[in-house]
Amino acid sequence: MEKVTSKLADFTTNLNYQNLPEETILQCKKCLLDFLGVAACGMGNISSKAVIKCVESMAPSGVFSLIGVRKKTSVAQYAALANGTAAHSLELDDVHEEASIHPGVGIFPAALAAAQLTNCSGKNFIAGVIAGYEIGVRLGIGLRPEKSYKRGFHPTGLCDVFGAAAAVSKILNLSHGELINAFGLAGSMASGLHEYQADGSWSKRLHAGIAAQNGLLACLLAREGFKGPATVIEGREGFLQAFSEAPAIEEVCRDLGTSYAINRISHKVHACCRYMHAPIDGLIKIVKENNLCPADINKVQLGILDVAFPIIVEPISIKLYPKNSVSAQFSIFYGAAISILKMKASLGEFSEENISSSEVKELMQRIQCIRDQRLDDLFPKTWPATVKIETFRGDSFDMFVDNPRGSPNNPFTWEELIDKFKFLTQGFNSYQQQSVIINTVDQLEKQIDLSILFEAI
Repeated sequence: MEKVTSKLADFTTNLNYQNLPEETILQCKKCLLDFLGVAACGMGNISSKAVIKCVESMAPSGVFSLIGVRKKTSVAQYAALANGTAAHSLELDDVHEEASIHPGVGIFPAALAAAQLTNCSGKNFIAGVIAGYEIGVRLGIGLRPEKSYKRGFHPTGLCDVFGAAAAVSKILNLSHGELINAFGLAGSMASGLHEYQADGSWSKRLHAGIAAQNGLLACLLAREGFKGPATVIEGREGFLQAFSEAPAIEEVCRDLGTSYAINRISHKVHACCRYMHAPIDGLIKIVKENNLCPADINKVQLGILDVAFPIIVEPISIKLYPKNSVSAQFSIFYGAAISILKMKASLGEFSEENISSSEVKELMQRIQCIRDQRLDDLFPKTWPATVKIETFRGDSFDMFVDNPRGSPNNPFTWEELIDKFKFLTQGFNSYQQQSVIINTVDQLEKQIDLSILFEAI
């Protein structure tokens, strides 16, 4: 049996900032700035406020930062829980498409809390985060996301706890043996069910917070000598076998150390499930280029990945009639309709007012979704879609979208991510505060510690 757990621990322990490519360091900064924006904005969600109240009831105020609010907690794990939950609440957080996970929202909260525990340098923080992305992504690929979905699991909740543990282990300077124990414990802390889709409840948001909290906790326990199984990933009753119908164990360590998973991260422009982004991009482009209005459109036909059907298309009784913002964020019928009407699908478009709009509801009835084997042949390397609009005049417009905006082959620039950060934080950060955060992230490798960043957030 391949010693996957040990190999991933070897990679993490031996990763050195000095050997990281410049583009990988820049990508880490981009992911951090993106995370800070979505976390700060997400703190305003009602679900995040519930977590903050819970944290306040369990622990007094302390030194560990809650992003975007003037509150701190005395327990590092609680800060990770609150920050991760908030960051995952907007559906604007980063994605690794092949692994089908949201790495940043589980890894950064744990890494930031660990950094406050140790006063680590910017370089050490960067190395930890890059290791965390590598481990989380590789496990997502090893699960084969479509096979994990079929068991009802959310891969982000499963994989991010390992990514968080890897990041924290670098920041806390754990030994190889301690990290193996941390991984072993993380395996028993992995969790996340898709049942939130039945009623649009908030549990998906919690998956990231729990992963961050537990990844940190696993490392703290391992540092004190608590033992975990050394074959937790590859074992007969280990992580991959438990959470996937047909895992690809051989993929987890393939070409380990030759490239970095963080370089293949996608960033979001639309505040909804990533599987909806390609069709939304295509719809907006067709409507804009041909100056169409909703009254012109007779029918919309969307080619959707087979793996995405149970997430954004089915069951029709739920997806065609979303009851709240969470349901709408996972309904391609709603996402398509609101995109045609508003020419965007950002936070405001998923408001309760829009969801109850008769105009939106009527347009949703003109949208059809089909499976297309050509798309499935490209998954999971890319998340493509086809878009076809037929008008009442008899015109027909078709488009194939292979790389939605923000994907590695159609990426955001640093300046575009700055604009996104400013948009997300404009309601509660002054221009000066925004500038301090942006400049500190931009110069992260030069920071002796992250005290300036913690004060700013």
